[in-house]
Amino acid sequence: MRAIEEDEDAAKLQGVSPDTVSAINVSIGFMLAAIAGGLMGPIFVVNPGMGLGALLMAFNVVIIGGLGSVPGCILGGLFCGLVQTVGAVFIGVELTYGLLFALLIAVLVIRPTGFMGHA
Repeated sequence: MRAIEEDEDAAKLQGVSPDTVSAINVSIGFMLAAIAGGLMGPIFVVNPGMGLGALLMAFNVVIIGGLGSVPGCILGGLFCGLVQTVGAVFIGVELTYGLLFALLIAVLVIRPTGFMGHA
């Protein structure tokens, strides 16, 4: 996967099939999503919108932390968790997602690449 990401032509010369690797990547993604859904099913009500809260939180974490930066995502996750917890104590649980999206907008206005994103 990394070889194709770096230089697809060189990977082809080494005998790596980009189409096969892409199909395997998609299959792994589908498999992990199915496992996650299967594990969440007994805990929550199964419906098409299950996991939306986690998806919104992950979106905020990745954008605030910076795309392409794992340490930035860790920092963004800690920051979002802290803001959500403190916000729940002081302004109420109902408004924490609104607070997180306001924070997202503020971060994008001040630093469009996120905390540790690449330009």
